[in-house]
Amino acid sequence: MKNINDVNLQEIIDFLKKNPKTKVNAMISEERKGYFQIDNEKEYEEYYVNTFKQTPVPDIDIANGYVGDILDEDGDYVVETDYDDDDNEFLTLNTKHYQYEYHKKSIDLKKKIYSGYFYDWINFEINVNWLIEQIEENYNEKERLENTIKNFKNDCWSDYNTPDAAMANGLDGIELDSGLGTDTGRNEISWNLTNEYGFSNIDLKFV
Repeated sequence: MKNINDVNLQEIIDFLKKNPKTKVNAMISEERKGYFQIDNEKEYEEYYVNTFKQTPVPDIDIANGYVGDILDEDGDYVVETDYDDDDNEFLTLNTKHYQYEYHKKSIDLKKKIYSGYFYDWINFEINVNWLIEQIEENYNEKERLENTIKNFKNDCWSDYNTPDAAMANGLDGIELDSGLGTDTGRNEISWNLTNEYGFSNIDLKFV
């Protein structure tokens, strides 16, 4: 059987009916952009170097003298730079921010703060019988030969904005694991601030 994305819907149904032990996993993810801190900085840096062949550059690294301000999506300061009596820079939390109590518990100003894209994701095993029923209910025989899983995802799941929304709106199956990380499948972010929402996606594969 080819990749699930490369065949028409009728071929998918035929394959699943002939191979009842086949599983279909869905990686449901939302790409976001913002600031974040990592649970294990050393492990993250090693992963980053192995993946991108370069060391990640933090926006803020107080231990190495990198300081700066972080604003939320409304332009309000979350982390800001202040100065001591000797004119040395240091970081502080904005005590007037409406989420100050959350930031006080979540942000470690001694740790590095990065910016970039990260993913809120759920790895989900779809009920195969439910998937077959959904395809048969939404497409007649001719349409199943003309459409692929990409069409099915666009027609049936285009309104899902987040992984939680996808779960809440009728997906049938079992959640395997979930997390928030710099890639799908990684759960490594200890704190995040979203200043830009990206896009959601459901990626299906045979297992």
